[in-house]
Formats: sequence, structure tokens, C-alpha cells
Amino acid sequence: MSPAKPLRLGLVKEGMQLKIPAPKKDAYYFVSYSSHKTLLGLAVTTLAGAFANDPVNSWFRPLTSTAEKNGPAVRRFYSRYIQWHKVSGVVLESQPPYKKSHILGETEGDDFPAAVIFLTPPKSKQRWTIVGLWRTLKLYIDELWHPMDLQLPESVGIHRLLKENPEAWHLEMVAVHPSLQGKGIGKLAMKAVFDYVDQAPILIECSSEKNLPFYRSLNFTTLEEVEMVDAPQFDGDTGRVKQWLMIREFKCYERR
Repeated sequence: MSPAKPLRLGLVKEGMQLKIPAPKKDAYYFVSYSSHKTLLGLAVTTLAGAFANDPVNSWFRPLTSTAEKNGPAVRRFYSRYIQWHKVSGVVLESQPPYKKSHILGETEGDDFPAAVIFLTPPKSKQRWTIVGLWRTLKLYIDELWHPMDLQLPESVGIHRLLKENPEAWHLEMVAVHPSLQGKGIGKLAMKAVFDYVDQAPILIECSSEKNLPFYRSLNFTTLEEVEMVDAPQFDGDTGRVKQWLMIREFKCYERR
């Protein structure tokens, strides 16, 4: 990704890590994810907690106990997924104020990111780099020694909609740590996403009906409602789960 100046709400694009806007004392800001091993573990903690009870995640990976949902297998899955997505897409993580050393590849304590964002750019904006090729080679070698199925549950509809909207970004995940949910972090994360993609449309898969009002308040509209079906895995499991495929298109009256 080419260098860009810091954006509104403290979002910093990769390549400009040293120019950090001064956030408010109680504000969070978002930066491109660092590959530092300690920070990877902290990001995994946020992801595992955020999606422990997600309907689609539970359908895809039917784990019943809290220990399983936050266990080593789940953490390995998210760790590898972050590393692969860093190659093919954009990973952003929140930083609390005055944690600027995190951006320089250091750590201060064991603070987990409040939110982690996964974005996939449209094909027209995807570029291979030497760093990206090196990361891909390293991950393929890791995959040979420690194979792992990284396929996430996606409806056929999202792939069709991405083809029908070739300039749209795919917002795969916005994970907010459970201890910070309901405190406005999710809305701040979405504003960071809007800044990052500028005026491009965004496609999402909403996996929980209770989250629909939140996305609608951000000008997302539902394109399709789909149902994925599999064999029941445990008592009380219907083997069915719904997803709402939604799009947000920039409106000319929106303030930037």
C-alpha cells in the first residue's frame, strides 16, 4: 500500500507509522496491524473473545465450552488467519492513547487491542510487493509443517455480490473485545473503516439479527438474507444459521 497521510479519527495507513496524530486522552485510534509476535497474541485474544458466541462462528466451529472457545486450537486458527489476511488484505487494530511505542514495534504491558478489523480490497487495488511475497512464502512453509483449514463460513451470495460490485471492499470482521462491547468502540472502528476506504462501497455479512440496527444506522442496507445449512452437531443445534448481506454506498451529502 502506498504511503498516505494520517486520516481523520487517527487512522494511520501503513508506511506512515511515525506520523501519529495526537488523540484525545480518552480516545482510541487505529493503525495498520504490526507483525510483532506479542501483539499477534494480544490481537488473537480479542478475536477469540469477540466471536466466542457468534452464531455463524458457532455453526462453523461447534464448540460448547468456554475453555474450547478460547483454547489453543482456536487461538492457532486466528493467529494464522491474521497472518494470511495481512498478505491479501488489510488488518487494522486499535491502540489506546499514548501507546505509541506499539506502532514502533515495541510493547507496553499486556494491553489487548479493543478492536481488530479485517478488510479485503477490490481486485483493482490489490498489489503484490516483495514483502508480501516473502510473507506468503513463509506462511506456505508454515502450512506444510502445521496444516490448518482457514476457510471461514461465507455464503455463495457474498462472492456474487463482490463480482457485481467490483469497486466494493469486503469488510470481513470487526472484532471488539467483549469487555469493551457496548462502549462505542464498534462505531469508532466503523468510522475508521469508512476513512480507510474513502468513498468506496463496502459489503458485509451480518451474522446476528440484533446487530442489524447498528449497521442500518451507519447507512448499510440489506441486499439479501441467506441461510446456511449443515447437519446438527449437538443437542439444541438446528444446523441452520442466517446471514444478512449488506452494502454501504457513499452518499454525496455525507460529511468527510
